[in-house]
Amino acid sequence: MNRWVWWILALAFLGACSSSPSSSTAPLGTTPSPTPVFGVYKPIPDLCSAVDYEGDPVADHSDKSNYALYTCDRGGANVSALFFTSTSDAALHFKGVQANVTGAKPVANLGTEAFSAGTSVWVYDANLVLMVRVKSGGSADVAADLARKSLPRLRS
Repeated sequence: MNRWVWWILALAFLGACSSSPSSSTAPLGTTPSPTPVFGVYKPIPDLCSAVDYEGDPVADHSDKSNYALYTCDRGGANVSALFFTSTSDAALHFKGVQANVTGAKPVANLGTEAFSAGTSVWVYDANLVLMVRVKSGGSADVAADLARKSLPRLRS
């Protein structure tokens, strides 16, 4: 998958929730205030600690009205985790992304529902939507394995 296709997929992933007028960015390692109430999955200050992949970690985070977005770039993989305040909002977002991704293929035994396209995997489970993209030389299988390893570390 070339770089432009990935950016389009990433924008589709993040764009479905960007209509929220409330947005703030907190420094890495801090908890924003006020903290929304989350469900099964709660945001962690450092998403990279839950992502077991090579490369130096670069993390970021921003808060919206009904979710918190945490990202981690581990050099060989990009991970984005959207922690929603409700399961229904997470499901709605996941379905919106899935509808806009060309060539989406179901991935079995990963979260409540998951799909892949190219070297990326999107996972919906409870109040979490997780996107994992493995860069050069990777595959959807490698991304799915990374998601499987990361999910238990993200549970509250």
